[in-house]
Amino acid sequence: VPVPPPVGLRARSSRPLPFAIASWYCRARFGSAQGGDAQFRRQRGTRKVLHQRVAKFDVVVLQETHGSQHDLQSLRLIFPRHLLFGSFSESGRGAGLVFIVAVKLAVLYGISLESQIIVRHTVPGRVATVRLPAANGLMNLDITNVHFEVEMQVGVPGNYGARVALANAVLRGIACRKEVHTILAGVWNSAAP
Repeated sequence: VPVPPPVGLRARSSRPLPFAIASWYCRARFGSAQGGDAQFRRQRGTRKVLHQRVAKFDVVVLQETHGSQHDLQSLRLIFPRHLLFGSFSESGRGAGLVFIVAVKLAVLYGISLESQIIVRHTVPGRVATVRLPAANGLMNLDITNVHFEVEMQVGVPGNYGARVALANAVLRGIACRKEVHTILAGVWNSAAP
């Protein structure tokens, strides 16, 4: 005879909570400030679009942000009601992924601090996952942000193998469906050989 869960506890839902997510290839969110007036106009435009997306969506994932963990501090000041995570290349010049998660969504998973969310950097700056741990009757939620781009020209020896290796890295990072709800978002720049 199955034993019912204790009073106050529910079985984990096989359905995730409904929420809105946006993915944006923002091209150098933390880009150079040395490009003169045209560069400053682009950065103002980028900030405006980012504010619109963050206001409208519960989760915003950005690709090709460039920058570093230090640049996330500027976003934390701008978006104090959100939890922010990033994955960047060593140089900070290329690649870069940012996750912006609304606190109102995190609270539903019992999260009050950024440190409660698990971040996995599969390929720094190219593939990363944030996990909202199971809580309050909800299963784990993985949001994987992908910028699928191999920094090799099409036709160059090794290009195809590099793309296959990156695809395998993405697929290895996906958890078993029984344990977690998974969302893949991002940019899939891949041309046929």
